Amino acid sequence: MKSLQQKPIRFTTKIKKFTMRFMETSPHKKRRLDIHEFVIERVRDKSPHLTEAVKSHFKISRQAAFKHINTLVKEGYLFAAGKTNNRTYELGKNRFKYLKTVIGPSASEDELWSANFSDLFKGLKSNVASICEYGFTEIVNNALDHSEGTQLNIRVDVSPKEIEISIADNGVGIFNKIQRELKLPNPRLSLLELSKGKYTTDPERHTGEGIFFSSKMFDAFFINSGGLTFEHRNLSKFASLVPDKSEKAGTQVLMILDPLTKRTTKGVFDKFTDRNLGFTKTIVPVELAKFEGGNLISRSQGRRLVMRFEKFKFVVLDFKNVSTIGRPFADEVFRVFARKHKSTSLVSVNETKDIRDTIKSIQRNGL
Repeated sequence: MKSLQQKPIRFTTKIKKFTMRFMETSPHKKRRLDIHEFVIERVRDKSPHLTEAVKSHFKISRQAAFKHINTLVKEGYLFAAGKTNNRTYELGKNRFKYLKTVIGPSASEDELWSANFSDLFKGLKSNVASICEYGFTEIVNNALDHSEGTQLNIRVDVSPKEIEISIADNGVGIFNKIQRELKLPNPRLSLLELSKGKYTTDPERHTGEGIFFSSKMFDAFFINSGGLTFEHRNLSKFASLVPDKSEKAGTQVLMILDPLTKRTTKGVFDKFTDRNLGFTKTIVPVELAKFEGGNLISRSQGRRLVMRFEKFKFVVLDFKNVSTIGRPFADEVFRVFARKHKSTSLVSVNETKDIRDTIKSIQRNGL
């Protein structure tokens, strides 16, 4: 369980700072979460004598019980009416649910969703609920089937401003597992493979599409594991990320969505699938092919970049944050691979003039 004791990821937006609170698993913070979950459930069930119930159940003072309740009022999870002695409570505009569960043969992502979290999305737009259900079930299923862990921590926060879905396991770590299965020289290259899509360690039961499509549906999508972070942002207001740099195992996923988004699951699928709903197009951030501080020069780097490209009809190579590439690298991608796999079209975007000239030169004259 030690892998769940790491520091929370800190995300910064232009409007506020927040943490993956579900990862705060010290005894004190875990007890705080349990108390808040108890309070919310009692209010949802319209149980009377809320303060006394909290005091009795957790064996704390009346003052401490009231402080916890008041915190939930201040944070918008509860609405209070009346004076202190006769105060009544209703659920507020903000909603949350925290669940700690065991990973085992009986665990099911759809049952976890329907039994514990689906009610949080009542009253929201249908496209928003659909996106959240898709992302939740896909990421939980990945944890259940692939993490090799024993425990799953889930927290969902819903407010008028944003929706956060936080999921963590205490398994071997997604990037370490991909590195092991593909025999990659560095776990950082696992982020590259993850970005392409269509990769799974269990092809008989999975298509490898869940993380790819989930990352495209949410406004911000982060995976943190073993000191590495995979991220995809559809909205620029989710501006920066400071991950936990520890090498501890486990995987943490945070998905954020604007509840007013017009994005739909169908719209995202349509962008990357053909008329037969085949997953035929992908977008690959080329910068993930280089090690930190390195350059993209060699043929071996080119071969790693194009690995599994033949599974797609269209591959968009995004050169954002890449200023230059070596001719051997370009030759391996834009001449060798292109000639060997003519059914796969390569398109480059966000390339600098230097990169564009290198690609054109290779395509015309070769190395």
